[in-house]
Amino acid sequence: MAVRGGSETYAAWSRTNTTLARDARVLVVDSISARSVIVEPLPS
Repeated sequence: MAVRGGSETYAAWSRTNTTLARDARVLVVDSISARSVIVEPLPS
């Protein structure tokens, strides 16, 4: 995930029960912990 001009690594969990492709563009909607986030697909 690009953050402030650099990059960071997070464990991303899908809010929906669908599998997201690697490098898919997502929207972070919540965080579970410092390195775990809940995501959903970025709308087109």
